[in-house]
Amino acid sequence: MTIGERIRQARNEKGLTQKQLGSISGTSEITIRQYELGKRQPRIEQLQRIADALNISAYDLIENAGDTFDPLLPASWRGMGLEDTVFDENALRFFLEQLIHYEEFAPEKYEKLKKIMYLLAFSSGLGEILYDYGSIYDDKEVDAGFEYQRQQEKTPGNHLIEIFDTLNDDGQQKAIERVEELTEIPRYRRQEPAQPPAQKTIDSTDGTDTPAAQDAPEGAEEGE
Repeated sequence: MTIGERIRQARNEKGLTQKQLGSISGTSEITIRQYELGKRQPRIEQLQRIADALNISAYDLIENAGDTFDPLLPASWRGMGLEDTVFDENALRFFLEQLIHYEEFAPEKYEKLKKIMYLLAFSSGLGEILYDYGSIYDDKEVDAGFEYQRQQEKTPGNHLIEIFDTLNDDGQQKAIERVEELTEIPRYRRQEPAQPPAQKTIDSTDGTDTPAAQDAPEGAEEGE
């Protein structure tokens, strides 16, 4: 059931018309109709006003709804997942502003979305913006994100990629050839971990070691 269908269901249960619900919630009748038909999606603050007018929790209108996260999205992104959006500074700030309202009525979803926004911000190089939203992330959380990034940047693999990216096409091809040459030199190859020695079997009768059974020599007959 979508958010619009839940609004219509709750409105009918309260015995209200679309006009009456719009009047109580400070929303136009046309807008309520569009919400219920799924032609528009209410923003978080609008959803809260409608829930208040219906004397229910806003969480009741989004729990298990197929479009649960759409109230966080700009109109052009409705029906899309976070992975489908172009994530820039404006998008991040939009999400964070909505997230502030989300905490009021869906704490379980709030914590999940908070983590998603955190990861998206740092993976997009926008972690600095999180300092502007102290009500969501404290400075220590943001500092920890930057410290993790610094540690990742220090790894040999990242350093190699950084140098590789400074080369033109011919330089990159030469670099690949040189690395391949190094893999042929034993002292530069990564050593495989030593295998543990094979365990001996224990004779169950007297507790002494017994060698593993060996195949009989070729040509030997049974019973000799």
